[in-house]
Amino acid sequence: MSEGWFSLDLTPMKLGTIPMLVLIHGGDKKRLAAGRWVRIKDSECGKWYKVLVEHIRPCGTVVASK
Repeated sequence: MSEGWFSLDLTPMKLGTIPMLVLIHGGDKKRLAAGRWVRIKDSECGKWYKVLVEHIRPCGTVVASK
């Protein structure tokens, strides 16, 4: 039995002024860097969409824009 959405490998991310936990596509997580586009989804059954990574903070939080 699955433990649900929050048992997945979530990444803290700030989109605009909204902090949230998202799932970054596995193929994109390997090349996560400022200036790159990555695919994310913010709910278990949500659609993947692209965001532009602006900055990665020392604490691991990703700052991105749509």
